[in-house]
Amino acid sequence: MAVNYAALAATAATLIQDNGQAVTFTYETGEAINPATGVVTTPASETEVSGYGVALNFMASEINGTTVIAGDMKLICNAVATKPQAGCKVTVDSVDYRVMDVKTLSPAGTDVIYTCQIRI
Repeated sequence: MAVNYAALAATAATLIQDNGQAVTFTYETGEAINPATGVVTTPASETEVSGYGVALNFMASEINGTTVIAGDMKLICNAVATKPQAGCKVTVDSVDYRVMDVKTLSPAGTDVIYTCQIRI
C-alpha cells in the first residue's frame, strides 16, 4: 500500500498550526545588473511568505559552539510555499531571526516539514 505523503504534509501542517504560531519568512530576490554597463536594471526586492512553526531550544548536547551556538533555536515549520533558504529572515513571535540552515523532511519528493536553525 502506497503512502499518501500529500495527506501526511496536510496533517503535519494542521498539527503545527494548532500547536505553534504564525511565522513569516522574508526572501530577498536578487537584483539584475546589466553586465555591459554595470547599471542595475531590476532592483532587489523582498517577498514574504507566511506559515506556522514551533520554535524550540537546541538541547545542550547539540550546541557545539561552531555551527550551533548558544542562543540558536530550532524552528519546525510547515511546508511553506517557498522553501526557506540559509540567509533568509524569519519573524517568530515579533522577533527577527536569520535562517542558518534548513533540513527538509521530504519523503518521495513531497516536502512535509522544514526544520530551520535560526539565530538572532
